Amino acid sequence: MKTMKKNPRLTKRRKKRLAQIHQGKDLQMGIESLEDRQMLAGNVVATITGAGDLVVRGDAADNTVAVEVDSVGNVTVTGYDGTTVDDTNLSSTQLSGNIRISTFGGDDNVAIYGSDYDIPVENISIVTGSGNDQALIANVDGIDGQVNINTGVGNDDATIKYSNATGNVTINSGAGNDTNVLNTVTGNDIKISSGADADADFVYQTVAADDMTITSTSGNDSVNIEGVVAADLRVSTGSGDDEVIMTEAYAKYDMSVTTAGGNDKLVITNSEITGDLSANTGAGDDQLCMKYIQSASEGRTTVFTGAGNDQFEIGEAEIGDSANLNLGGGADGLSVIGSVVGTGTVNGGSGEDVISDAANIGGLGLTSFEKYA
Repeated sequence: MKTMKKNPRLTKRRKKRLAQIHQGKDLQMGIESLEDRQMLAGNVVATITGAGDLVVRGDAADNTVAVEVDSVGNVTVTGYDGTTVDDTNLSSTQLSGNIRISTFGGDDNVAIYGSDYDIPVENISIVTGSGNDQALIANVDGIDGQVNINTGVGNDDATIKYSNATGNVTINSGAGNDTNVLNTVTGNDIKISSGADADADFVYQTVAADDMTITSTSGNDSVNIEGVVAADLRVSTGSGDDEVIMTEAYAKYDMSVTTAGGNDKLVITNSEITGDLSANTGAGDDQLCMKYIQSASEGRTTVFTGAGNDQFEIGEAEIGDSANLNLGGGADGLSVIGSVVGTGTVNGGSGEDVISDAANIGGLGLTSFEKYA
């Protein structure tokens, strides 16, 4: 059984991004980076409506703008890098409803900052349209509604951090090489949806009262999840050479990960599932590691690695009753690196399959393994 290798597809850009997030920094996002951009500056119009909504509208040029809101609804809108701001009534009217920001085309940079206390806001919407855009929502507590960021087509960065909402929290980044981050966020349904191309999603210390769903389509994508809680937790990366790393995740009900075709890497560690656990890496030469996981006895663990020469490590795992682990066609390897508690079957599938340390497999029946190491 080969040791799982580091995925070379985790590019330097993504590694740098991951390091910055763990250090509490935001890549090219927020006030500290706005002055570094070279652009054809645009103009934004900001107003608070009679209903108490803050509406900020940009133009087709590159808009760089920051919105700051305090605990009583006072609003400041500031333009950077030559972006001008026309505000009609911000100095005399307070926010009491929604925040709606639209910047249309161009390479836009939008930031919303709250205060140390709850702010009087209902829903938040940021729509940047096409272009290489950046959007940030930070330190916004007490959102009494939904949060939606839509960055459209382009190579975009979207971050929501240290914020909570009673409604759904959604990032939709569209086609392009996108980076999406949720860091210390609470909401009802939490969703990240990315389009084609190579995307990187990071979700840390985030709680969904209902479901958490992370979806991307074609491209070599990476998903990093750490310290999350959800009712159902679902990850789907579509075709491409994808990497999903999940640790300290808790699913109140079910957890499912699907990476589809491609040479994929999936790691699930230190996680607990009350219901069913499902992992499907599809066709390709895949690497799968499941360690220190706990699934309820009434839950069912299903693993299918599909066609290809796959490597699967499992150990220190409670996988429930009626488990079905199937390595599919190809020359596959299964390494049982610690005790496995549960019942069911382990099927090597067609091909010259090898299992090592089979004595640790517990009550699971073994089928179609040609070599025992």
